[in-house]
Amino acid sequence: MKVLTRYFLMVGAMALISLAGSFASAQSPAETVYERVTLVGTAVSGYQDGPGAEAMLFSGICDADNADNVYWMERAGYAVLRKYDPKTKRVHTVGGSSWGYLDGPLEVARFTSANYMACDFVRVSLNGRWLYVADPGNGGILRLVDLHEKMVSTIDPEKVKGVTAFDVDSKGTCYATSSSTVWKITPDGKVEKLNVEGRGRGGTSTKANDVSLDEKNEVLYAMVREGPHRFWCWDLKTGKHKVLFNPGPGEWHRAPLRALSETGPAEGTSVRCPYGVSIKPGEEGKTFYWGGGDDTTFYRFDLVRRWSDAMKPIGDDRFIFGESKRMNKPAVCTWARAPQWDERGNAYTFWSIWPKVIVFRPVGEEARP
Repeated sequence: MKVLTRYFLMVGAMALISLAGSFASAQSPAETVYERVTLVGTAVSGYQDGPGAEAMLFSGICDADNADNVYWMERAGYAVLRKYDPKTKRVHTVGGSSWGYLDGPLEVARFTSANYMACDFVRVSLNGRWLYVADPGNGGILRLVDLHEKMVSTIDPEKVKGVTAFDVDSKGTCYATSSSTVWKITPDGKVEKLNVEGRGRGGTSTKANDVSLDEKNEVLYAMVREGPHRFWCWDLKTGKHKVLFNPGPGEWHRAPLRALSETGPAEGTSVRCPYGVSIKPGEEGKTFYWGGGDDTTFYRFDLVRRWSDAMKPIGDDRFIFGESKRMNKPAVCTWARAPQWDERGNAYTFWSIWPKVIVFRPVGEEARP
């Protein structure tokens, strides 16, 4: 009898362990492993087109809705628009001639480059036709490039100026912010001032350092770096404003519960200088991502669990999202902006000290840039 009792107890315990394991697996699916690959750049800053492995750049702050749309506005006095072509694996200058202001044919158009605090520099529509360019040196105006016709125009500066952040939907409609306004801008030049709730005292400020559009749910995510670091969103259908995550230091007015930049629950999170916000296709309404700036990595925030994880190294050029304390520098890159995700789950970002355009792609991914 004792033997049978032990047997059934053992079987029951094993069943419970198996059930618990299955439940844990269901709750915590295996994390994707990413490999880091350099698309463009060397260890030397400069200006040179050609094969990606030989091309030089001053600024790798790129936009990439997919591997065919990797664009960036070159800084350091050049202010020219450049692109990486995944088919030829080469970099070429798309347009722009010198620093200044001139609309017309893209080849001779003139721009200024983005400033340090701006997270948005260029944004391109998923269909590859419409590209918007921030132009802070010309009063914070917004420029529009028709990549099919290779023409540049300026969105009416009497209506749109002082732009601090913007994003573009799949068809080329742009959502842009200033310190007091959120606009909806279509490629034909029509400008609509959206009726949205502001943030801060009096609920009047709409300034954002970066925005990211959830086109599926018609929600615009936003963040600011200065003051209380805040992440929020606007429901574009109702104009309502909702604070999503308000990290440090020490979630603004509270003492930090963990070390600086340590991941975990939203409550008590303390970060130094978040930089940018982005949405990953397929995770709309569930997560958002932000760059850690000086923390040299980027983070994922789970909106359901209200929990942050960091992308952390697990081997040579291999990374995974998980719990982490502040990592040795550089962890992912030298200055971490929010990654720009494409529809295949590739995350694009840049090295800033030795300018490079890099991509983090799922290990085993067949359709690679």
